[in-house]
Amino acid sequence: MCRYASDLKVMLRVMAGSNATFLQLERKVSLKALKVFYMEDDGESYITSPAAEGVKNAVRKVITHFRKICDVPPQKIHIRGLKYGFQVWGHAVSAAVADIARVEARVFGEDSSTSVFKEFVFGLFGWSDYSLPAITTVMVEKYLGPKSKADAEPFIRIQKRLEKDFQNLLQDDCIFIMPTLPQSAAYHYANTLRPQNCGYVAIFNILGLPATHCPVGLDDNGLPVGVQVITGLRNDYLNLAVAREIEREFGGWVCPGPIV
Repeated sequence: MCRYASDLKVMLRVMAGSNATFLQLERKVSLKALKVFYMEDDGESYITSPAAEGVKNAVRKVITHFRKICDVPPQKIHIRGLKYGFQVWGHAVSAAVADIARVEARVFGEDSSTSVFKEFVFGLFGWSDYSLPAITTVMVEKYLGPKSKADAEPFIRIQKRLEKDFQNLLQDDCIFIMPTLPQSAAYHYANTLRPQNCGYVAIFNILGLPATHCPVGLDDNGLPVGVQVITGLRNDYLNLAVAREIEREFGGWVCPGPIV
C-alpha cells in the first residue's frame, strides 16, 4: 500500500487510530539482535505454482544480507502446515458466512438469478458488470470451502497447529521470511487463473500476523520480485525496521520499465 518503507509507519498509525499504541511503532530495533527464520517456498504444496528460481533467489539475497549483520545466523526451517494455506483460507472465508445464499446476494442482488460461472467467463474478457475479485470471492465461498463440519475439521486442526507453531517461533526479535508469491509479477488479472497462489499471503491474514511485502529488485526477466516479512502478534515495529533495511540494501521499489 506504500511505495516506500518510510511511509508505512504513518499509514499504520492512521489505519490503527486509537489502537496504534498497541503496535509499538516507535520502539527501537537492533537489527544485529534479530533471529531470522526462512523458507524458500510454501513447503511444495501440490496446488500452488512451484516457486520460480528468481523468487527463491530474492529470498536468498535477503538471507545472505542478514547473515552478515545478525549475531545469530538465519535458520532455514520447514513449517508443514503452510502448504495448506489456500485450503485453510478457503475454509476460514466460508466459515465466516453462515448462509451461502447471502454471499451471492451481496454481490449479485437479493433476487438475481445471475450465474457466477457465466460472469466469471465474461469477466475474463471484460464483459461482466462485476469485478473479477467480487466474482471469484463468490466462487471461493460457495464452492471451495468445506461443505460440512467433518470436511472442515482437518483444516481447523491445521490452522490451530499453525497458530501454535508461529506463536512459539515468533518471539520478540524473531522474524520469518518467505516469498510473497511463488512467481514474479504477473500480467494484470493473470493471477485470477491461479487463485491458489494467494495462499502464500492469505494464510497470514487468517492467522492475524503482521506481514509486509518488501521489493527486492527485478528478476532475470526484468520483472519485480520480493519477499514477505512476518512477525509475531503486535510486533509491527519489527516489520517496519526490517522493511527499511531491505529497502536500504536492495534499493526498494524499482520501475520495471519506461513510463509512457
